[in-house]
Amino acid sequence: MRFLLSFVFILFLVANQAHAKDINDEGVAKLNKLFTKLIEARKEELGKEENILTTNGEIQIEKASNYYAVTLPPIEIANSEKEILKLGMTAINVTPTKNPDDWIMSAALPTPIFITDSSGKISQQITIGKQRANVRWSNTLENFSEIDIAYEDIRYIHEKSAEIVYIQFMNINSNLREKNKKVTGPYNIEMKNIFFGTSSRPTKSAIGEVRFNLNFEEMPINSLFENSNLFNIGNYGAFSFKGNIKDIRNKYDLGSFTFEYETKKPVKGTIDQNVKLGYIGADILKNQDDYIDLLPERVAINLDLNKLPYEDLAYILQTKASAPNQTALSAMNLMQSLTLLPSKMAREGTMFNIDNFDFFSEIYSLKTKGVLKASDMSPLAMIGDIEITAKGVKRVEEILEKKLDEEEDEKIKQALSNGLRQINLIQAFCLKEDGDEYSCRVSLDEEGQFKINKKSVGDVIDIFSVTNSQ
Repeated sequence: MRFLLSFVFILFLVANQAHAKDINDEGVAKLNKLFTKLIEARKEELGKEENILTTNGEIQIEKASNYYAVTLPPIEIANSEKEILKLGMTAINVTPTKNPDDWIMSAALPTPIFITDSSGKISQQITIGKQRANVRWSNTLENFSEIDIAYEDIRYIHEKSAEIVYIQFMNINSNLREKNKKVTGPYNIEMKNIFFGTSSRPTKSAIGEVRFNLNFEEMPINSLFENSNLFNIGNYGAFSFKGNIKDIRNKYDLGSFTFEYETKKPVKGTIDQNVKLGYIGADILKNQDDYIDLLPERVAINLDLNKLPYEDLAYILQTKASAPNQTALSAMNLMQSLTLLPSKMAREGTMFNIDNFDFFSEIYSLKTKGVLKASDMSPLAMIGDIEITAKGVKRVEEILEKKLDEEEDEKIKQALSNGLRQINLIQAFCLKEDGDEYSCRVSLDEEGQFKINKKSVGDVIDIFSVTNSQ
């Protein structure tokens, strides 16, 4: 399955209509060179993972009235376990554009696609109902700039395990634009009604919708398409990613998840990043209501990392990644960078903001917010304050105590005991507010001392020990 996706995503990503120009032998030669290059690139990439791509025949290109009819030969991709993905001949219509080195392509994957095991028997197969695939090849990007792919009724079947994956609809689209060797534009993936099961139980679990929305802003081309720049996050320009997974269903309704990530443009050697996570669920344990009240129905997380010195961090990550091949000098340089990083972060004003880290249910809520700042005065390299507010603490304690008395499973009893200890910590560490609400302020000062509500951790532990012994 992975081999198929790896090959398909490179070869069949789709685009808009274009202006047809002369169809000639020069165009045939250019296309033959382009598709040969693409296939050879896939061979090299797959070879790095001990996979072997072979073609059974030659690329065929015929001239039509206003397009080129390209036929790729059957392709086989074998892995180290001697499984072979077999892709039949693929027909691609290619239309010239105003730019002689850019092309518009439309293609259809041959279906079904088979995977054979080490004995040569068919072990897996993929079928596709309706499909539409159009792409625009950009010579400047050396990749596909415009994509419009739609597949319907995708079915994956594993013959031996009888496992089935069914995707009712899948769409991939992008519209990347290049200016001054930088790329701007969206890249989106959408899937609807995904079902997992077996031949005897086709809908064992399901996902209603999955969306991934990426947006690039003035991202250098070499950072977009070359893994060698993975660690140098400053090269990425502005980048955002949003994902939604809705209506997850197994034995129970697992709710919906959202997640977002954003990196803003570098400013004077530093970058700002933001992460958001969300969860909304309801009937996660609908038929086991003994524990339903203890599970959050909603989660909201929003974190900011500001003024991160990306060049220093990139060097550390790159050096650490190549650790097995390090020389003594590079190891010393790494140690020096690690030593100087806290001071660099303090000078740049690096901050970690917890805008919210919140959990909610019908009977309790737990909210956290605060700021941590890099500091070269503190032995822990940071100072800050975090505020925690908890409601419904007594009710949770009552539920945990009741379950602990009734539970017979030792592992669950241990988990319940740990939960009670955490409740006792909140009661001992935090200030009791109105009703069943507790609040506490955790501080880290320049001396490297943790304080809770202005009391040292040692004093709080002494209070907790007395409370716990009563």
